[in-house]
Amino acid sequence: MGCHCSSQHRTSRFGGPLEGSASMRKFMIPALAVALLLAACGSGGSTPGDGSASESGSPDVSGLKTAFVYVSPVKGSLWTQAWDRAREDLESKGAETSAVEPIPETADATGVLNDLVSKGNKLIFATAFGYQPFVLDVATANPDVDFVVIGPWIQEKPRPDNVTAVASDNWAARYALGVLAAKTTKTGTLGFVAANPISTVIASINAFQLGARSVNPSITTKVVFTGTWYDPPRATQAAQGLAGAGADVIAQYEDSTGTLQGTEKAGVWGMGSEADGSQAAPKSYLSGSVNNWIPFANEVYTASLAGTFKGADAFATIAGDGVLLGPINSSVPQDVQALANDTLAQLGSGAIVPFTGPIKSNTGEEKLAAGETWADSVAVLDNQDFLVEGIVGNIPG
Repeated sequence: MGCHCSSQHRTSRFGGPLEGSASMRKFMIPALAVALLLAACGSGGSTPGDGSASESGSPDVSGLKTAFVYVSPVKGSLWTQAWDRAREDLESKGAETSAVEPIPETADATGVLNDLVSKGNKLIFATAFGYQPFVLDVATANPDVDFVVIGPWIQEKPRPDNVTAVASDNWAARYALGVLAAKTTKTGTLGFVAANPISTVIASINAFQLGARSVNPSITTKVVFTGTWYDPPRATQAAQGLAGAGADVIAQYEDSTGTLQGTEKAGVWGMGSEADGSQAAPKSYLSGSVNNWIPFANEVYTASLAGTFKGADAFATIAGDGVLLGPINSSVPQDVQALANDTLAQLGSGAIVPFTGPIKSNTGEEKLAAGETWADSVAVLDNQDFLVEGIVGNIPG
């Protein structure tokens, strides 16, 4: 899935890289093209997540064969739905697109990518972090084909010039969701269904709890790790178990709609992950994080069609409308809705920095001293080896 990534480079508001940590600095390259791509996220275009075409006057994008590779099926996977809406948008403008699903993050992906190249695709979106090594091999062998893969780029070999690695700061949106959850809970106990214990997931759990504690310092979040990105029955069971343990607002960082279906069955609130999940659980859906890939996909496609594609490290941001909140349930009071939306805006502007000390782990160890901050994604994701105070659970070994 998307930001199934272990670390992230430091970026400017719209994706231009700044000086990063030592571990990531070797991946820093000029990314002006991508800065322009993601700046487009803030312009008037498609309504995020609805799959509609951009406003009139957008360039003709017909004439380039484009493929999307999905790690989980479109039906039932919020992460893949977000990417497929970008594909649908390109298709609506005349692009010839195709999608293959579900393709595991294994060496089998190499054969799939080579097959797509052999069929004449000149732009391939490989929409999972685990595809990186296979994209590296196929892109190196086919310099005339452009690729997008989920980033940041962490391979030992440099990212080829025909590859863009894109990530998003959806972990930060979880802080705003934590605020909303804390304003909604009646029990003071929240839940979180997580897939795998990589740094973006840990950061999302921690940011969710920190946002909740900014409203109520005594609030707790119970966490269950499923160990898989896509297993709807397991996610449903995890959500029901958390509800049984007292959690009445349950968030997620896993690909499926299973968590939301579990909250619906349990009669508690649920929060989706990376696409609008309200249709999957119309009664229990409270809100969620949403990735808006439509403007990014359009700009990448246009550059590839024009022969001006230049691979880079890109980052979809809250500030650039690349990361949004899903619709907030209409039963939520207007002042609470306004607070959640204002919190997201302040996260985008930098007025709110989720990881601001003092921060302790849930074992009582000081992790960030008073007055110190992890103010960017590199700093945050390089320090996610713990769960913050108030989280009930452990990081699997």
